[in-house]
Amino acid sequence: MGRRMREHRFLWIAVLIVGCGWLFFCDQAWGAQTPETESIVVRINKTPHGITYVVDSKPTDHTPQNDILRALALAYEKHGSNSHTPVVVIADDRVAVKDIWEIEWIAAKVPLDNFRYFVHRPGSDSMFELKMGPAVPLSTRPKL
Repeated sequence: MGRRMREHRFLWIAVLIVGCGWLFFCDQAWGAQTPETESIVVRINKTPHGITYVVDSKPTDHTPQNDILRALALAYEKHGSNSHTPVVVIADDRVAVKDIWEIEWIAAKVPLDNFRYFVHRPGSDSMFELKMGPAVPLSTRPKL
């Protein structure tokens, strides 16, 4: 009886070791297929002199060495040159909607194509998401 218990104990230990190894291998294999990518964050701020952009905490200006297109291209390279890298655009609520959508046209030259837009009121701790829907005819009574 003692020998039989040792055989069963050995069998359970072997199954446990093989199972743990299999779980470790699967975790490594699945983890390698779904890497987490950081988002590129673009802030659009309204100032007395116009609109300013901040890309990944780096302010831009209107010089060729530091304009918004160059800043997006550098962020694109830093984040692995993947066109599906998420781009989070956080705009000041005083910025015109056309100026918010314009960032996507600029970033298409990089190429970036995965955008989420948020509007933030300075001085508050919240923001809301903007989503572009299909075009609808201009009307005072749009169909809901």
